[in-house]
Amino acid sequence: MTFRERIGKLFGKQYEADANNRLLRALYSYIGMNTPLSIDDASRSYITQAYNVNSLVYSIVSWISQKAALTKFVVKDFEGNVLADHPLYNLLDIPNQLQARSEFFQQYYGFKLITGNTYIYSPRIESGRNQGQALEMFIMPAHYTEIVSDGWMNPVSEYKLNIGDQVIRFPYSDVLHDKFPNFDFDYGEELYGMSPLRAAARTISKSNDAQIASQKAFQNNGAIGIISSDGDPMSEAYFTEEQAQALARGWDKKYNGADNKGKMAFISARIKYTNLGLSPVDMAIIEDLKFSLQDLCRVYHVPSQLFNDDSASTYNNMSTARKVAYTDAIIPLVQAFADEFNRWLAPSYGNVYIEPDFSQVPELQADRKELAEIYKIGVELGAYTLNEFREKLGDAMHEGHKAMDYNYMNGGRINIDDVSIEGDPLKHIDIDDYEHKQKSESGEGQD
Repeated sequence: MTFRERIGKLFGKQYEADANNRLLRALYSYIGMNTPLSIDDASRSYITQAYNVNSLVYSIVSWISQKAALTKFVVKDFEGNVLADHPLYNLLDIPNQLQARSEFFQQYYGFKLITGNTYIYSPRIESGRNQGQALEMFIMPAHYTEIVSDGWMNPVSEYKLNIGDQVIRFPYSDVLHDKFPNFDFDYGEELYGMSPLRAAARTISKSNDAQIASQKAFQNNGAIGIISSDGDPMSEAYFTEEQAQALARGWDKKYNGADNKGKMAFISARIKYTNLGLSPVDMAIIEDLKFSLQDLCRVYHVPSQLFNDDSASTYNNMSTARKVAYTDAIIPLVQAFADEFNRWLAPSYGNVYIEPDFSQVPELQADRKELAEIYKIGVELGAYTLNEFREKLGDAMHEGHKAMDYNYMNGGRINIDDVSIEGDPLKHIDIDDYEHKQKSESGEGQD
């Protein structure tokens, strides 16, 4: 027996599978044991130079994360039955002693939207009948968290938190790592998620510059120009400092204020005007900020109409725009958490899994109505039971009601084999015999 076979027998089939994984060997054979993999150098700046200071990024990320955090989850067994009472409900509603569900999930989704990665640390029960189950769940700061690799045999062995002068290591099994796909395979970089803001880096830089320029334009708006003498200092057209002050007082008195808008001013002295700067409109700052908003919304898959962009109103109303935001951005984000949670922690609680519950989202109720109309036809044709109808709409099935599991069909239907298909079926019916038979069955014409 070879050394690898002995190790495989000792640690099980998973080790043997990893040892035979040619792809992992090709991708990570150059990574040494206990090697930290560097995170994106810009990871911290996505927070400090984008989310913290750019109002467009903050608006989009906070809007998505807040809406996503409102989504609750149901716990189901492997047969699809909703479990009304289960310990996972308590864990998801109060993840830890410092946070309730809303803040916890806003941080969870926010870190992923900003840095491309989000991490949950969960200390586990070490022994007893509940071994492996979570005591609490905590969000780890994604921009301070590193992956530690043991090479191709164990690409992710643990996680390392570098914060301040502290370095703390966490076992791989105690950390959930949810990330956006990263297609840049370079020294393990694909093991981290890619931030959407990385693709929008130029847009953010331009947006930051535009906002700073707009701020400076307003700060300098006290004096938009200079009026000075246009004459020769030695001539009578030249005016002194005292005359300049008198001109300013007269101008304020006669021409300043909303009532004087559009009036023509006349003055006898020869003067010239020097413009000190351009307005935000003249500098196209406002238009540029609008383009930046649209670009960032495309990156995050949400309609810019939700953020007061009237020029991009491609949807009939706000309700439709919100629906698109849910289907294209929020639902995939929440479903990704459920998938990772079911891989990472749910197996410790037996044969159960969690599933997002979008049944109470107002923007999605129109779809629910359409689905109800579609499946209603199936119920009327006897293809679905009433419980199957409820299940397809995402509602809990009625247990203990046998009638809910029967197939029903509307009356008045006959087997298609009983109908002649040669020629016109009505030609095979004698109307007089049919009417006589109907009267006999109803008792008409009898004494």
